[in-house]
Amino acid sequence: MILFSVWLVLVMFVVSSILMAGDAEATDLSGVEYIEVTVEKGDTLWQIASEFGPYTSTRQSIYAIMEFNQMDSKVVYPGEVLRVPVLEEK
Repeated sequence: MILFSVWLVLVMFVVSSILMAGDAEATDLSGVEYIEVTVEKGDTLWQIASEFGPYTSTRQSIYAIMEFNQMDSKVVYPGEVLRVPVLEEK
């Protein structure tokens, strides 16, 4: 029983360390150019990302938009203004 308790504490420590490390590696988005898109009735984040997103992959664009707007959910609401990052053309 003691061995199981030690193992459980060790696993919890490792998992929490990994989660905390992920937060520390958040992308610095200061200075990134963006456009503002106002969500209209019936819009989805998928539609917005595929039309205005900075990547050819809609999934990558969704995650970029979510990170840029500090979103926890992919749900968007009419009237909400989303900042969509713009990639520099080279």
